[in-house]
Amino acid sequence: MRQSSSRPLYLCKRMAAEITAARDAGDGSFSSRERLMGLGLVNQLGSYVGACERLLQTPVPLNYARHTSRFLTLWCLSLPVSLVGTMGLLVVPVTAFVTWCLFGIQEIGLFIEHCALDNGDIFMDQLSDQVRPPCPAKRRVEEGVCTRGSYVGVT
Repeated sequence: MRQSSSRPLYLCKRMAAEITAARDAGDGSFSSRERLMGLGLVNQLGSYVGACERLLQTPVPLNYARHTSRFLTLWCLSLPVSLVGTMGLLVVPVTAFVTWCLFGIQEIGLFIEHCALDNGDIFMDQLSDQVRPPCPAKRRVEEGVCTRGSYVGVT
């Protein structure tokens, strides 16, 4: 799984393979109708993953980021001039607090833009560890053979 170019799509492929490989239940609780519905949901999840990756890999335009930073700086510099007549010396802590809040929001926005990226890779290790199901008894998977109680060796 570490060698795959898109871990979420790899997980979708593995889920589709597991749904396809599942046997029909004799009591009718799992039939081809449920299999087709499950495959449809996995395909829909794959298309959502693709849309999210396109959004994630589309950076905020540099001109926009520069413009917002410059506007915020000018606004914060002009704030004490506009407030000094009504607030007096209280303008210093008020301006410091407002500036701290606004620049903090800007930094949070920049962090959110790059939060899921680490050297161009999406943080998927924790998510894939949580979704990794227990392996059925002696079930063969692409990466190796599992025994009862072990986990699929896809990490």
